[in-house]
Amino acid sequence: MAEEATDYSPSKTLLAEVSSNERFAHRRFAVLGVAFCTVCLAAMATLMILYHNLDDGNGSPSTSLLRSCTHPIYCTGEFLQAVQLAQPALFLDSKTFVDMPCRSPPQDILDAFQAQRNSAGFNISAFVQQHFDAAGSEVMTVTPPDFVPNPQRLSKLQNVELRTFAYNVHAVWKNLTRQFNTSYSCGEPCMSSMPVPNPFVAPGGRFREFYYWDTYWIIKGLLVSNLTVTARHTLENLLWAVKEYGFVPNGARIYYQDRSQPPLLTLMVRDYVTATGDLSILTDAIDLLHQEHQFWMLTPHRVLTSDTTITANPTIITSDDVLNRYYANTADPRPESYREDTVTLQSSNGRSPLDMYSSLATGAETGWDYSTRWFANNSEDITAVNAQNVVPIDLNAILLQVESTMKNWTCAGGLAPNPSLCTEYGNWVSSRTKSVVKVFPANPVMGDFLLDVQSKNAKWFGAVSALLATPEYANAVNLADLQGAVNTLVTNIYPGGVPASLTTSGQQWDFPNAWSPVQYFAIEALELASQLSQGTLATAYHTKAVSIAQTWITTTYCGYISTQALFEKYNVSATGAAGHGGEYIVQTGFGWTNGLVLWILDKYASELTTPNC
Repeated sequence: MAEEATDYSPSKTLLAEVSSNERFAHRRFAVLGVAFCTVCLAAMATLMILYHNLDDGNGSPSTSLLRSCTHPIYCTGEFLQAVQLAQPALFLDSKTFVDMPCRSPPQDILDAFQAQRNSAGFNISAFVQQHFDAAGSEVMTVTPPDFVPNPQRLSKLQNVELRTFAYNVHAVWKNLTRQFNTSYSCGEPCMSSMPVPNPFVAPGGRFREFYYWDTYWIIKGLLVSNLTVTARHTLENLLWAVKEYGFVPNGARIYYQDRSQPPLLTLMVRDYVTATGDLSILTDAIDLLHQEHQFWMLTPHRVLTSDTTITANPTIITSDDVLNRYYANTADPRPESYREDTVTLQSSNGRSPLDMYSSLATGAETGWDYSTRWFANNSEDITAVNAQNVVPIDLNAILLQVESTMKNWTCAGGLAPNPSLCTEYGNWVSSRTKSVVKVFPANPVMGDFLLDVQSKNAKWFGAVSALLATPEYANAVNLADLQGAVNTLVTNIYPGGVPASLTTSGQQWDFPNAWSPVQYFAIEALELASQLSQGTLATAYHTKAVSIAQTWITTTYCGYISTQALFEKYNVSATGAAGHGGEYIVQTGFGWTNGLVLWILDKYASELTTPNC
């Protein structure tokens, strides 16, 4: 009953009234860090996990309500274990089963399993076939309601080949747009999908639901495609998730309740308002965006002084500092990677399930699952994953941008004046800017800050594009240091793009893989450096940004010409080739690839040339 883990079928923009200096700062501030169902209905329970019980100095709560899905089929229990660890494996991809809806009420299935499991000739593969529908049956592909074949914004491309490519990429939205099938019923709660209220754009392949940070680039692409209705629907789904859960989960599945992803929702709303002038979305969004920010400012995502007692320099972080990390807490394998996580624990040389599984889930919350960036002691083995002890440079750059955006929206002259929130976000911006400049000093090899002195991670060169993306930081450091950091970035550009790292480990967020978020932040960092420089140097940085943009268009164009597909990731060493490594086969579709391609084609329409494949 093995199922292929991928689908290789053809893939057929603040209106706030602020000073001119603030407008300029926020235009540059658009460069952020690199990275990047109801409550499980009656079968769900919530788990309050208390950590440090300290006041955060800003009047906000200091503990975090972290949910854990307890669904006995999709999240935990004997049946899930039996299916996911069956030998031989029922599916090539562990995610397949937890995306399969029940054909009858879950308790009936569990009762039948208990009654039959010890019977002679019991076949768990046949049992699953009998009691479950195909993965993704509860969602259906729909055409975006505002879709037109040749949107006007793309027609400005004078290059015929690139215009044709743009139209082809635009057409892929029809293959990726999904809607929850409200008529699908099998007894409650009988599926892992969160029944979001509007159509949404899925990344593609095994990813049949929306994903949080993927949607940042999807929104950019939808706006270039003039799909503003679809973009708003997509944002409303994410805001719905905040209303239901207090944050945006990793993706729209109940088994993702124990983690989020890079918090980009505020910036997505900003892009939408800027592009459309539609201010009505802010009526409900402001309070929900504030709610999401509060989630990230609770422990354990907020770094406190007690977290740094084992650092090489414990005094580097004080109670006045505002810094964040990723942190997921679970004592179980990720349901969608159950078999893989179980094997990792067994190979981990004695790490406890809570430590190992929380580390893996935290790595997934980063969006970079996985990279040696998160591994302790310069290891290249996933058993050394230690993401919760990393204070990521990009997460803090993203949150600084979020806080600055919320400040401008809520202060006098903004879009949603609120004196209390204006003061609060002004304090966050001031405090985080000081903390970020102190903890992440500019130099050509700057990287993340480690809470654990034992981690000894290698410096991550790609981090230069993350913190450079923050104007407050860029304006605070020495220009020579800034230029040195940019130069480190530009010396690591390959024929197929900018790699996620320089370490060849077999992990998918390591060399030789190139991902859309990395290309985007590298381009934006170079454009910021260009704006902060003068004369020939400014021109040189812009030219290099265009070079990265051209390289990405070339590799995606050439790959599309040869395969009629757009990939999740690409190989920097071979133009047009798909990336590889990690827990699953490379996927096609692909949401953020489509979005970034369209954004680049729109932004650099007059500067790009026909790719030479």
